[in-house]
Amino acid sequence: MAAFSSAEDGWSLPPQQGDRGCWKPAVCMNFCEAFLAFLKKVVTEDDPQLVHLFAWEPGSPVSYTQHRGAEHVFLPAWYVETMSGGKSPD
Repeated sequence: MAAFSSAEDGWSLPPQQGDRGCWKPAVCMNFCEAFLAFLKKVVTEDDPQLVHLFAWEPGSPVSYTQHRGAEHVFLPAWYVETMSGGKSPD
């Protein structure tokens, strides 16, 4: 298992001000764009046996861990095989 923090990449959730229960549409879209860009940097290996677990706590950057092996995999083998054009998962 490997552990990382988005602080290394300079990315974290934007601070929220004002109404604590609501997000403004622009803030939400900016978050989505930044998070997807972060995912693109982090998830670089196409491996159905590799699971990335992302976590966030208020006031902290997004962190993630990588888990390998059957214990963490949640996609069934038949699905992976079908989506990979009939190739058996390793």
